[in-house]
Amino acid sequence: MIAFSDLKITSQTPRIRSLRLLFPAFICAACWMTFSPASASASIVVSVIPYSPTSGWQTVYSAYSTQESFESLPLVSNLSITLSGNVFTTPETHSSLPALFNPAAAPGGAFGGPFNNNVWDGTNMATNWGYDGSQPIGNRWLNACSPTVNDQAMQMRFNIGGAGALAFGIGMSNFQSLTDPSFPVTNHDLIINGVSYGTIESLGGANFTTGYDTRNGYLSLVATPDTPITSVAFDSISLPDGLTFDALGFNAAPVPEPTSMVLAGAAGLFGLVARRARAKRKTEQ
Repeated sequence: MIAFSDLKITSQTPRIRSLRLLFPAFICAACWMTFSPASASASIVVSVIPYSPTSGWQTVYSAYSTQESFESLPLVSNLSITLSGNVFTTPETHSSLPALFNPAAAPGGAFGGPFNNNVWDGTNMATNWGYDGSQPIGNRWLNACSPTVNDQAMQMRFNIGGAGALAFGIGMSNFQSLTDPSFPVTNHDLIINGVSYGTIESLGGANFTTGYDTRNGYLSLVATPDTPITSVAFDSISLPDGLTFDALGFNAAPVPEPTSMVLAGAAGLFGLVARRARAKRKTEQ
């Protein structure tokens, strides 16, 4: 980065020209330093709260300034969902649910419904189930147990727009992990901002309860201002698994201030150089 003290103004015309060429690069460098991604050394704290009337997950969820309970089709502002993998060979992102999903009305048979112990808040949820290949790409997600049990996305990602979030939470259900004594399917990778944090099973430990038709645990993430949360993904590692989610909440990160002081200082420096150049030309005339 170029410091103001490194720019020595002289009366030599070649030096003035070089500073004119340098000025746009200086402005770009200043903007990049202000809006560049956070350093890799910053961390996001991950915790899992077990489902219980007294575990405190309700308090955590209620404290979020933005809440999404999936009880209506449009998602809250700055939230979108991306599905990819398995039947979703082309990833697709949605800012609205294609349909409301009531797990208590899920079909039986291969699907294993109804799921009476999935919801965390209200009646409906979001699920990685449901794919209609006859629809245009980008509109194939059904958010329903349909048409077959294998029509699932391998990864379901929740995207936070704007400046991201400083805190994020979501209720997880129906995770059929490898330790499930009844129907083991796969473990699940937790991916935050595109980086794997390990399996949700290992991160949750005793607070994570595996099993289908089970509220597995409430995921809570806390970030630092230099590492806002922009995406949270759940990836079925080895086999597709029908997952359901509810009670999503987040606290939006503040939008970064414009680099007004840096730009003003750079503009002032450029003006000083230009005035010196004009004065030099008048002297030489």
